[in-house]
Amino acid sequence: MDETAEIVLFERGDYISFANCGLPYYIGDVIRERENLLVMKAELMAGRFRVDVRVKSEVIAINRTRKTVTVRGGTGEVYEESYDKLVLSTGSAPVIPEIPGIADPNVFTLWNMGDVDRIKAFISVSRQFPEVSTACKPLSSRLHSVSFSSRHRETPWDRRVLFKICPNS
Repeated sequence: MDETAEIVLFERGDYISFANCGLPYYIGDVIRERENLLVMKAELMAGRFRVDVRVKSEVIAINRTRKTVTVRGGTGEVYEESYDKLVLSTGSAPVIPEIPGIADPNVFTLWNMGDVDRIKAFISVSRQFPEVSTACKPLSSRLHSVSFSSRHRETPWDRRVLFKICPNS
């Protein structure tokens, strides 16, 4: 890679890097400081690697002919940015199966920092641990839930559903 290259990184969310595997431990107070989940902050990336990081910026269109991307910034402004080379990293989203009760207010996905904040807020108000699904990830959330409430309930997944999502389950 060319160290003199100008690199612009667009991130739709607030954070470019966080310890995804640490999220259950933060919920369970094993990791006490939210700040400890943030692996690489935008400022550090910019200072250390000369990367222009733009959080809360979503690429909404690509014009391959003109070699530009259209970006919606955090305040709603829309602008174009040119590029010589473009790397797409589209991210992902959790698989949310259609099962009874999935839309209940005490059922959460744990995928990102926003999710962890919603779960911590729920716990601080209700003093109950939310529903925990036992899909592909380790049962860290369940293991750390004991300190919050003995009334939490694990939602077992039908093996046929799990097999489609995680064949090795």
